[in-house]
Amino acid sequence: MSAGAVGGRAAVPSAAAVALLVGTLALFGLTSNLPTPIGAIAGAVGGLAVYGVRRDSVEGAGERAFVAGAVVLGALAVVSPSSLESGLTGGLAAVGLLALLADDPRRTPGGLGRSVPMLALVALVLGISWASAVLLPTGTALVGVGSALLVVSAIVVAVFLGRPDLIDREDPQTG
Repeated sequence: MSAGAVGGRAAVPSAAAVALLVGTLALFGLTSNLPTPIGAIAGAVGGLAVYGVRRDSVEGAGERAFVAGAVVLGALAVVSPSSLESGLTGGLAAVGLLALLADDPRRTPGGLGRSVPMLALVALVLGISWASAVLLPTGTALVGVGSALLVVSAIVVAVFLGRPDLIDREDPQTG
C-alpha cells in the first residue's frame, strides 16, 4: 500500500471536491476580461493543474497545491474587472480551493463532508462581504449596517471557535 493510501483506497481527493474547484474556477474565468471560451478553459485547466498537484501522495502536496491554487486565482483576478460578479465568482473559487485542500486523501474517509462546517463558515463570511458590497452605497457607507454585519460575523466566529467540535469532528491523531 502506498504511503498516501488510507484503508486500501487511492490517495486522491474526491470527485466532488475536484468538480467544485474546476467548476468555480471556470466560472471565475467566464467573468474575467478574457474572451468567453478562453477564460472558462483557462480556469478549468488551472483547476485540473491544482488537482494534479494535490493528488500527489507525498508529504507537502497540500502546501504545493495551495500555492498552485493561489497562482491560478491570482492570475484570473489580475485579468478580472472590479465588479460584483467577478468578486462573487472569485470568492466561490477560493471556497472551491479550500474544499479541495480540506479533502485530504491521507486522512480517514469523509474529508469533504467533515469540512462542510468550516466551508460553510467561509461561505457565510463571503456572503456577508458580498452583501455589504451590494447593499451599502459607494462613497459614504452606512455605519450602522456595516457595524451590524461585523457584529453578526463576530458572533458566528465566536460560536465556531468556542465549539471546535462543530468544525472538525475527527478525533485528533496522536503519534
